[in-house]
Amino acid sequence: MSGTGDEDVCVVGEGNLKLTEEALQSITVGISAAIDELGEIGSRTDALRGAGLADLSLTGMEAGDGGLARDFEEFCELWDWGVRGLMQDADQLARRAGLAAGMTWEEDQYVEGTFKIAANAVVGNPHLSEQEVEEKEWGELVFEPHQGRSVSSVREAMTEQ
Repeated sequence: MSGTGDEDVCVVGEGNLKLTEEALQSITVGISAAIDELGEIGSRTDALRGAGLADLSLTGMEAGDGGLARDFEEFCELWDWGVRGLMQDADQLARRAGLAAGMTWEEDQYVEGTFKIAANAVVGNPHLSEQEVEEKEWGELVFEPHQGRSVSSVREAMTEQ
């Protein structure tokens, strides 16, 4: 790897891929940037899948010719499938490398946020917004609202709900 020592290399997966920390960071930034850019065209869900380009189209008047408009639409559909395949490959790489990027990571974040919101509804602070709940660590979420209270008063409050 261009003269770097073994101490600078991270082994990914089952040891068949070795990357530097800098390369891993670049991959994380690249995947996140690609998702953000695709999100500009379509929905966030489509962006995570690498889709959305197929939704682009021009009228014959905008393109200057009806045939050109059809060619553009066909190009976008094909390009959509190519980008989708690349994003799936990138997601697999991110998952295997344990990177905080890609569809799998985003799904994990969504599920964790949903569970935090549910836990907060049961034992947390009812005055927090969903975004505030999602940003909190689990310990803060569950124990912070009950600081300074006795165990029996917390149990009592929880059984009243």
